[in-house]
Amino acid sequence: MSRTRPQSEQQSARFAEHWSTFGLWAVEAEGRVVGFTGVRHPRWFPAYAHEVEVAWRLDPSAWGNGYATEAGRAALEAAFTHLELAHVSAFIDEGNDASVAVARPLGLSLDHLVADPEGPGALMVYRTYAPGLNAERAVN
Repeated sequence: MSRTRPQSEQQSARFAEHWSTFGLWAVEAEGRVVGFTGVRHPRWFPAYAHEVEVAWRLDPSAWGNGYATEAGRAALEAAFTHLELAHVSAFIDEGNDASVAVARPLGLSLDHLVADPEGPGALMVYRTYAPGLNAERAVN
C-alpha cells in the first residue's frame, strides 16, 4: 500500500511514540538504512491495539536478501525472551506474497482474515506462539 506524505508523517509520529515501549528498529544493510522491523502495539488497528505485532517494511531494492527475515527473527526473539510474550501477530495485506514469504520462516501462520481498518480490502492475521506454547494455552 502506497502512502501519501501526510499518511507517512502520521505513521512516523506513531512509530516515535512507540519507541519508548517496544520500538521499531532501523534495518541497515550495505552501509545504509533499508527499512525497519520490531514489535509494537498496532494502535493503527483499534480492534487489535491490545495485541503485539511484529512488523517489517523494507525498501524494494533490499528485497530478496533475507534482511526482513533476519531482522524479524531478532524482533521475535526480543518479544519472547525479553518481553516474555505468549504470542505475537503480524497483519499482512491480502495478496502481499512478499510479506507472507517473510512470515512463514519466522513461524507465523495464517490465523484469520479481517477487514482493513485503513482502507478497502482485507488483512491476513498471522500468529506465532512462544516456544513451548500452543494456541490453546497462549494468553497475553
